[in-house]
Amino acid sequence: MIVFLDACALIYWQEVKEPFYSQFIATLTKSYEQHPAAKIAVSRLSQLECLVKPYKDNNFGYQLNAGHGRDLTVRPEPVEG
Repeated sequence: MIVFLDACALIYWQEVKEPFYSQFIATLTKSYEQHPAAKIAVSRLSQLECLVKPYKDNNFGYQLNAGHGRDLTVRPEPVEG
């Protein structure tokens, strides 16, 4: 089983937004209890969506853990390469 997370779920998880965070964790926990080998998947688009508000707020130090040792960081200008 693959648990595919959208941007809203990532934001609730990252920022611990209530009451959604508790509901999200309960649902995720239940999924793992029923399917212990489940994997989490997140699209790059969802990861980027999580950076829109920090970018608009000029929060250039904001980081989103993208998994696999990669963090997405809001930067004041595009990074080439």
